[in-house]
Amino acid sequence: MTPTAYCRLRTIKSRTSFYYPILLLSPPRRRAMFALYAFCREVDDIVDENRDLAIAREELNVWRRELESTFKGDNPKHPVAQELRFAVAEFSLPTAPFYDIIDGMEIDLNQQRYKDHDELALYCSKVAVAVGLIAIHIFCFGRTSNSTENSTLKQFAHHLGMAFQLTNILRDIKEDAQRGRIYIPQTLINKYGASEKELLAGVWSQPLGNALSQIGKEAEQHYKAGTELIEGKEERHCLFPAVVMSGIYHCYLTTITARGFNTLNTPVKLSSTTKLALTIKIWLKERVFNK
Repeated sequence: MTPTAYCRLRTIKSRTSFYYPILLLSPPRRRAMFALYAFCREVDDIVDENRDLAIAREELNVWRRELESTFKGDNPKHPVAQELRFAVAEFSLPTAPFYDIIDGMEIDLNQQRYKDHDELALYCSKVAVAVGLIAIHIFCFGRTSNSTENSTLKQFAHHLGMAFQLTNILRDIKEDAQRGRIYIPQTLINKYGASEKELLAGVWSQPLGNALSQIGKEAEQHYKAGTELIEGKEERHCLFPAVVMSGIYHCYLTTITARGFNTLNTPVKLSSTTKLALTIKIWLKERVFNK
């Protein structure tokens, strides 16, 4: 199997909400996004599926060395790293965010609680905003003026990265608790009198819902800020796939909010049909908007 085919299959098998928006890209940009997503999946699985912390840390270090070979133009061993060579060369991808992503994954090995909002925001910036900073190069490189240094693009990546990761935290709270991880800042837990013990045991409570509602409000603010940044601007055209991704992820948040943030008892999932329908709906809306 070629590195290109490996990354595409890795993305398809993950059933990611980003699959249909990625298909809207031109073939070279689509290929690069499959490589980026596959990289994120590889390093995330190291942390989530490996119970031996020492082995997980060493595997992340192997990926750091693979990235070094990729950026130097050498011959990395992993098919995802081999495919990333194309993306890096084609779209002048920044190097630092890739290492930030790995550093973020390592946080999950070393830290299972977050003291306050600032600690959580730092984690989100590593595991999600960094991905956005890479993706905007793939979406917009060569299509907007000064696309590599455009501050609007970077702000957009920040807001959507934060929104997506906060939505993930709300959606995956049960799965994370089963791994012993609680991403709700301790300040919120204490403020609303929520119980970590009950959360880890999968027991729902209204104080927990109140704490989660604050994370939901912040996520909503980031979705709104990201959308407002690109209304009527030239960047909106190249960022269209990200707009679709935002629409799908915002649907998760809307559903979670309607449930009172209780995702412990019934996990929130969107079917492939729903994701495709949302993609088409947003595509049609954007076509009208851009006329």
